[in-house]
This record gives sequence, structure tokens and C-alpha cells, in this order.
Amino acid sequence: MKRFCTETLHINPRLVAPKLIFLFYFGGYSCLSPFLSVYFNSIGLQSNQIGILQALRPFTSFVGSPLVTFVADKTGKHGTILLATLTISVLARFSTMFLGNNLGILIFATIFIEFFNGPTGSLINNSVLDTLGDRRMDYGKQRLWGAVGWGSFSLLIGAVVTETNNIYYTFWSFLFVMAICIAVALGLKHPTTKLEEETSSQPQQHAVMRVFRLMTASFESFLLYVIAFIMGTASGIHFTYLFLFIQSLGGSELLMGLSLTVTCVAELPFFFWSEGLLRRFGPRGVMYISLFCYALRLLYYSFLTNPWTVLPAELLHGITFGAYWSASISLASSTAPPSLSATAQGLLSGFYEGLGTGVGTLIGGFIYQAYGPQTMYFVTSLSLFGCLAVFLIYQMIRKAYAPKIEHMILKDENELKFEQVELTEEDQPEPTFVIE
Repeated sequence: MKRFCTETLHINPRLVAPKLIFLFYFGGYSCLSPFLSVYFNSIGLQSNQIGILQALRPFTSFVGSPLVTFVADKTGKHGTILLATLTISVLARFSTMFLGNNLGILIFATIFIEFFNGPTGSLINNSVLDTLGDRRMDYGKQRLWGAVGWGSFSLLIGAVVTETNNIYYTFWSFLFVMAICIAVALGLKHPTTKLEEETSSQPQQHAVMRVFRLMTASFESFLLYVIAFIMGTASGIHFTYLFLFIQSLGGSELLMGLSLTVTCVAELPFFFWSEGLLRRFGPRGVMYISLFCYALRLLYYSFLTNPWTVLPAELLHGITFGAYWSASISLASSTAPPSLSATAQGLLSGFYEGLGTGVGTLIGGFIYQAYGPQTMYFVTSLSLFGCLAVFLIYQMIRKAYAPKIEHMILKDENELKFEQVELTEEDQPEPTFVIE
């Protein structure tokens, strides 16, 4: 019994900080981000104006995230840049509550906030992956603590806002929890690898070409960012307007917080057993399954008339985000050299949380205003089914004709070369960098 208890309670000290950083980072943002649409609505903004503000967030992130993460890779100062961007974005976001409902001022503030906030998640992911080393498939076991934080803190703040009818508690709770997050970030291990300085024979555009090749080196790499954009678009439509949809059906802030708790509980097993899923279906298979389930989830929303019936659909979040994000992070990590690890995570975040979410939020706002939320979710669902059909048909064509595919091989830290290989679909290996 003593031996059992000892083994059960054993905690790897090296992995405490990664768990805590996810717990408080996502816990802090769950106190405010999901309620921003409700806050903007409470100060008199229309749904299309809310859509513009919410769309600016990911679009700015799409620019800021790859840019700042590339600077981190270039300088090797990942920890310093993370602490700086995290602190600036938190203080700036908290100050939003004092700006009133002037749309022009809110637009400027949103651009400033999201430029610095966009790369924070990618930099945290990169630091955690660096800490894990060869055990990168255990990322999901660390990331699940983000789901714990998101679910628990959102439920708590939802209950507080419902009881007090004061939306400003979301800002104060955000500031408090994020202060703890910043303190934890001080003790997090950060990578120090940096890109080598360009020589006179290597023009400055060489760095840009490395990033471009990182995205287009193989079918798997290209598919990673295309699906990230599509899933991000669905996420932008889904989450930006879900609370407004619940509110329109007569639901309370408590139900809103509870819906987030259900999504986070659903994430836990998929993050914890993500390694098994990836080994069983592969990153591409997991992403296809996630895309199919997201289409089902949004189709279900389009028929709802009772706010409480939202909750069963939130159970699918374990697949549509937990399983999908684990597969994406794993694939982005495996297709990038160490010197571009943060850039790869920044690109993934940029296409999912940036460009994709921005497009979805902007389009969703106009559809919501013109036709209502049910139509918005129905059209999005059909679009996802269509995208999945295109991917599957293309894959069958590739399998039937056994095309030549490109394998990206890392010759050294600064040089990429490609080999043309004739392979069938079953024999195609996962894309990895080979150090010569």
C-alpha cells in the first residue's frame, strides 16, 4: 500500500511549472475573453460592431504572432519576450473597461492588445515543448491543465456575474489570475536556441524563405495550416457569438460559464490520451475526425430553441479542440527544426487563432445580424462538411495515382533540400527533419 501511494502521488518537479502556466493562463482568459461580447453588448454596441472588434483581435494576432515568435527564435530570448508581451497585453486588456463605447478608441486598443497578446500562447507552448524534450507527445497531459483552469474559473466568474449582475467582475478576476500566471512564467524553462546570423552570401530574404518552406515543404505541412485556418474560421463563428446566442434564447451568465466548464471537462480525456490517439489515427486522421465532429456540433446548434440544450453539444469539444489541438501541436513540432520551433507554433496559432478566427468572426457577425444565429451555424456546418469532402476526395486521388511527394530534409541549420520520392499512400512516412 505504501509503495502504491508513493507511486500514485509522485509528481515530476520539472513538469510542475508547465502545468501551472496552462492552469492560470487559460483560467485567467476564461474570466474575460468569453464574456467580451456580452460586455460590448452591455455598453451599447451592435452585433456587427462587436463582430468588427472581435475580428480585429485574431487578424492582429495573425500578424503579431509569427512576427514576435520569429524575433524570439532570431534572438534566443524566448523568456524575456514572453514576459514582456504577457505583461503588456494583460495590463492593456484590463484597461479596456475604462475606455467606454467609442468604437474608434476600442479599435485602436484592440489592435494594440492583440499584437502583444497573440504570440503569448505560442511562446508558452514552445517553452513547454522544450521542457518535455523527447517526450513531446506528453504535451496533452500538460495542456489538459489549461482545460481545468478554463472550466473552473469560467464557471466561478459566471456564477458571480449572475449573482451580482456586474459584468466588470470579469475584468478584475482576469487581472488577479493573470498576475499569478506571470509569476509562474518567471520560473518556466525557456529555450535558448536561436537562428544563426546571416552571412554575406545569404540575403535577408533567406529567413522569409525558411518560413515559407516550413509551410509548404510537404503535403502534411501544407494540410496542417489549411485545416488550422478552416478550424479557426469555425471557432471564430462558434465562440464569438455563442454567448450572444445563449442570451437570445433566455440563458443566464451562469449557463454560459457552465457551458465552458462542460467543454473543458470534455477536453480532459482527449488531452490525457492524446498520445494514443495520435499513434492510432495519425495527426491527419485526428484532424479529419475533429473537422467532422465540428460540423456536427454546429449543425446541432442551428436547431436549438432552449438555451440549456446547448450543453450536450459542448461534450464534442473534447474532439473538436482537445484532440485537434494535440495533433496540430505535435505535427507543427515534428516538421520544424529547433531554430524555428517558436516560429512554427506562431504560424499555427496565426492561422487558427489569427486569420481563421478573424475571418469567421467577421463573416459570422454579418450573417448573425442579417439572418440570425441559427442560419449562421447551419451555413457554417455545411461549409465544414464540404471542406472535409474535398480533403477526402483529394486524398483518394493521391492514393489512386501514387503521386510524387516532396520530403523536406534538414541538411544543416541554414539549408533545406528536397528529395522526390515515389510512394503509395500507405507507405508515406510522417514528415520529420533529419539532422545530417
